[in-house]
Amino acid sequence: MATASPTGMKSPLPGYTGFVPVLHDGEDFEGATFAGPQALRLIIDHVAPESVDSADFEILEGTTHEGYCGNGLSPEILGPSNRDDLSFLPEADARTHTVSLQDGRLWAPLHCKDYAAAARVRITLKKNGEPVGNAALVSVPHDANGDQLADRWQNREITSWNTQFAALRPVTEAERNAMQPNGEGVYPDTEEIDPDGADNGDGGRNLPAMAAAGDGLTILDEYRGYLFDGGVGVTGFTHKRLSTARKELLVECSEATGIASPEYNGAGTNPAIAAYGFGGMMKSVSDFYRDPDRGAAIDLYWCRDSFEPLEDEYSYAAAPNIFYDAFFELGMAHYLPGSRTTTGGNTIHFDFKWHSENADL
Repeated sequence: MATASPTGMKSPLPGYTGFVPVLHDGEDFEGATFAGPQALRLIIDHVAPESVDSADFEILEGTTHEGYCGNGLSPEILGPSNRDDLSFLPEADARTHTVSLQDGRLWAPLHCKDYAAAARVRITLKKNGEPVGNAALVSVPHDANGDQLADRWQNREITSWNTQFAALRPVTEAERNAMQPNGEGVYPDTEEIDPDGADNGDGGRNLPAMAAAGDGLTILDEYRGYLFDGGVGVTGFTHKRLSTARKELLVECSEATGIASPEYNGAGTNPAIAAYGFGGMMKSVSDFYRDPDRGAAIDLYWCRDSFEPLEDEYSYAAAPNIFYDAFFELGMAHYLPGSRTTTGGNTIHFDFKWHSENADL
């Protein structure tokens, strides 16, 4: 029996040791880095030396996701020779490995480089260089139906889905199979159009149906997870897998450096930002979206990065392209030249007028 484990303990999900994510490092999203591959072992115990003296391990059907999670990229694992999410080498692709029997045990090092890493490994036992019996296929992580999602996570999500939508469905192979990708490799997006089900599964105010089912995140997106600075159940920078039952809203927030300091713009500070801070304000928004009686049954998560607006004063008439480029980078489509604008002290600080496509002001 072969098992995959980090230094001897069972790993429930790729990239995790127990409940701790280990593939990323840093204090916040803006400073996030790839911490390096997770060291695992494929172990075969209690091997009779009179029958077997070595084994060949070969990685089959392995994933090659970009980066290491939904919003985590790293140059270290984007190169052409280091794309496999599971490898027998830590810093390169290596899909085969041969080991000799040691103290009744055969084991191969396995390096995990993605929070949704998955593969099947073919193991051929040998004696004096000749195969012994038929080769065995082992899935890493355990994945009986071959959809590259850990069965343990799928079982938990089926239970969560049943609770959210007040359904009475058992955790079965058929339910796991319903999470499989279609013929084009696209995984489903499973949140129901009624966010708390016909029988008010979350126990709060019975919410009406939304405009559409799903939240734009496939099951694979939610399984692979994202790096967040905050959100539901997130109190500090971490990696989190999402829910197949709850609609989720993911927000990347750009905050001007020093916006809450008294010196910012030379004219004091926004009282709301000064009083609550960025994290506190975002938590209030997240709590409201999720509130079972007043909210919308949406779980909100965010990550933060900083930006530096224009530092010098310009007029639209003198430099229209500068204004267009600046506002476009801030997510706006156009600047309307009829408004008054001052850009001193690192900000455009009053009388904004923006419009985007199909929007009326």
